Amino acid sequence: MATRTGSNACPALCFTRFTSKEIADNERRFQLYISANELDGKPEATKVAHLRLSLEDKVNDLIDSFNLEQVTVRSIFEKLKQELTPKANVSHEKYKFFGRSQQEGESFNDFYIDLLNISKHCEFGDQQESNLKARIVYGVKCTALQERLMRNPDLSLKDVVNYCRSTEDAKNKSEEINGHHNHNEIQQLSSKFKPKLGRKIHHGSNFHRESNFQKGSNFQKPIEQQPYHCKKCSTVHSRAQCPAFGKTCRKCNGLHHFASVCRRKNFPRRNVHALEENSDDCFRIVDAISVDTLSKQQWYQTFEFNGTKVSFKLDTGADVSVLPVSVLNSIDPHWSSRIKKNNTVCEAFGGFPLKIIGAIKLKFVSKTASCQVEVLVMPDSKGIIPILGREACENLGLVHRVLRVNSTVDGVNTSGTCDSGESNTKAMFPLERYEKVFVGLGKFPQKYKIRTNDKVMPTVKPPRRVAFALLEKLKLTLKNMTEKEVIEPVDQPKSWCSNLVIIEKKSGDLRLCLDPADLNQCVEREYYQIPTLEEIKTQLSGKKWFSVLDLREGFHQISLDDDSKDLCCFSTPFGYHRFLRLPFGLNSAPEVFMKFNVECFKGIKNLIIYFDDFLIATEDLDSHKKTLHEVFQRALELNIKFNKEKMQLMKTEFKYLGHIFSEKGCQLDKDRVEAVKNLKVPKNVKELQSLLGMYNYMREFIPKIADLTAPLRVLLKKNVEWHWTNAQQKAFENLKEIVSNPPVLKNFDPNQDVIIQTDTLRKICPWNKVDLTLIQRNLTFLLHLGLPPLLPKDSKT
Repeated sequence: MATRTGSNACPALCFTRFTSKEIADNERRFQLYISANELDGKPEATKVAHLRLSLEDKVNDLIDSFNLEQVTVRSIFEKLKQELTPKANVSHEKYKFFGRSQQEGESFNDFYIDLLNISKHCEFGDQQESNLKARIVYGVKCTALQERLMRNPDLSLKDVVNYCRSTEDAKNKSEEINGHHNHNEIQQLSSKFKPKLGRKIHHGSNFHRESNFQKGSNFQKPIEQQPYHCKKCSTVHSRAQCPAFGKTCRKCNGLHHFASVCRRKNFPRRNVHALEENSDDCFRIVDAISVDTLSKQQWYQTFEFNGTKVSFKLDTGADVSVLPVSVLNSIDPHWSSRIKKNNTVCEAFGGFPLKIIGAIKLKFVSKTASCQVEVLVMPDSKGIIPILGREACENLGLVHRVLRVNSTVDGVNTSGTCDSGESNTKAMFPLERYEKVFVGLGKFPQKYKIRTNDKVMPTVKPPRRVAFALLEKLKLTLKNMTEKEVIEPVDQPKSWCSNLVIIEKKSGDLRLCLDPADLNQCVEREYYQIPTLEEIKTQLSGKKWFSVLDLREGFHQISLDDDSKDLCCFSTPFGYHRFLRLPFGLNSAPEVFMKFNVECFKGIKNLIIYFDDFLIATEDLDSHKKTLHEVFQRALELNIKFNKEKMQLMKTEFKYLGHIFSEKGCQLDKDRVEAVKNLKVPKNVKELQSLLGMYNYMREFIPKIADLTAPLRVLLKKNVEWHWTNAQQKAFENLKEIVSNPPVLKNFDPNQDVIIQTDTLRKICPWNKVDLTLIQRNLTFLLHLGLPPLLPKDSKT
């Protein structure tokens, strides 16, 4: 197209890729042209004519094909955007945003402007300013600047931007001053040698030419101050201000250039595969091996994530698991909403740091187990491959630690005891025979019918809003539960329709619970006696061997009858569904679940059932094995499934209901003791009530707890003003000290003699109704234990 000149010349608007940014830039350029030539007051046809003159023929042909009703400048650009630009992929734009970091040699303004342009298409809404601020803090290149920004989390976005700009400006001025000093030193040094015109002098990483005065030319700037494109840092700067000067290349260990422009080809290839703990949060790569020999020398295991298979290297020397970002994109395109910041520092062989984008939890499933593993996400580079660390390998049952190796000579074992407790357990009680008990979701032989009355009319609840971060997880969870036949979609609820409560587990999975607030008012509960912790402790007296089994997805193993399914309908953002199995949240569910468990496993000796926990406690190993066989065989026959990951098999000490049980008795869980040690002084009545409630749960391990907590309970009175004094501080510290060293309490044995200390009873003869009530109240403990009451000899009862 011919170039137009003159004051009223139309701007040549060029379209190449027809992106939304390109169209917007051309529209802005043409609007400036209209204002500059005072065409705002002209008819719209005149503006359109100017626009059509500035466009190429192929674009004009395209505009003619639009058949616009009203041909205006605005309508033409809007139609171009509508017809030619693809719909923005919000997930991809977010991926670009959260993966954007300041590059080597890039100014902060360029970095910030690019972030602003990307964020326009991310649909952040009210969170745009906070996301921009976070991306700047985590994406700036200067580590010292990043640390200073992190120390001031209350800064606004404007303050962060101004702070970064002023820091970069100060750094540039400092480098300019230092560069000027270096230049003077170079000039002084070069003057001693007095080189001829055109002679090259080598200074550091740059070459300078004495050619300030050339034959037949005017005075020019020194070459040292003239900008040029540097091949050592890939940026434009003056020759005396190369940012790569003095820096070490990460690829070849050479000086004065960056790895991104390194031209060496035969540097040793290093591969991230063996990580050794170097400090609290620092891991160092201690081995290097050629990629070509990995398949021959290393172990690999393939895992499947959302239909995508990924091969991980099993590395027992690695304390962390690693995943390249390109592999994560193939697994989950929406990973940016799930990734979390991680301060772990990894270094490559030779001490070179590796960049970590963040950490994400993925669910790994092997043939023997499944668990959530925290994986460090790294940018793609040579040698970065998926790695599964030591802890994850052990949790998935892919490797196990062998403490001693058996050696046999002529069939005789010469090394005594052989391996770890886990393999010992497998040797004593092999589980291969009952492998089906741990696979899939079971189903009790009975069905549960929910009985209701007519106290409340059926209600239909609209779906609750779900946080955007949980929306994709919820959709996937509903799909998985539908495939397991726990729920099914329905078009419309027939009677009741409740809300849904979403609970996120520690593993990252979701648990969907029904919220039948209205339905529970008319459900007739199944009253069934639940054993207390004291009753369970009594049955553990004298026992030496213990096992704890956990039912897999407990309530969901009980099927509902056809009428009850309609009562358990719920609404979601993805439509209506109904439960086919017993849901969490129904007020009759715990008693029904307990009742079904007892009915299915009744008659098995040494078995204690507490909801979904099956506790087996015996005095000797043989009877323990026998009970285990009976439980697993009954589960096989009735199609009831256990959770292998939560199983504690054949232990002499086990964790149960927040306590540690053994042959000696019962003591507090170590995790709870650690939590007590870290308690802070309460600041108000609500925090004090929470503190006393926790100590009340541990009251049996705290002698004279009423006397110890008396100074604290004074502050709970209505007419007492909150004032924390030395008395309260001393009581607080005494309680922490006692709980930090808890005693081991012996389990109650009803066959042994019991000494009971209680208030003195009056000798009453003859007894009347009031006295009988008083005595009965004081002897409740004896009657509860099944002991004969101690009555006076002259009693007529």
